Amino acid sequence: MDSVTSTTPAQSTSPSGLPSLESLLPLASQSLSLLTSAFAFFIHSLQWLFTKITYPVIILTPLYYILAPFVVLAQVSLDFLVFTPYRVIVYFLDLVYPIYVLVGVACIVGLMVGGLGRLATARLSMAVYPKESAKRVKAK
Repeated sequence: MDSVTSTTPAQSTSPSGLPSLESLLPLASQSLSLLTSAFAFFIHSLQWLFTKITYPVIILTPLYYILAPFVVLAQVSLDFLVFTPYRVIVYFLDLVYPIYVLVGVACIVGLMVGGLGRLATARLSMAVYPKESAKRVKAK
């Protein structure tokens, strides 16, 4: 009797124990095929959605021609009554902003200098005239 030995192809591994590149090639090919199929499905879904969304636009096109004068009137009115005053105000505020910052910083520094000056004066007057300062504190 002949003994039949079954030979199964051993997985080729690299010396470090990791699978070789040849064994990973079918997996990479299947992954790439899956990604291209998913991308194609996504594109077809977007095309379908776009056709469903734009269908009412085709039906309403005559209505757009009828409403065109009102749309133009609304655009001109909004431009004249809303957008132009807004642009003028923003332009003016851009011009005045440096002055606003200068005055604001001057006020803050003035408050700090005045407050510190008041504290220094109160401390000096207590040091020079301790009895009179104590009488003022009791009188208040």
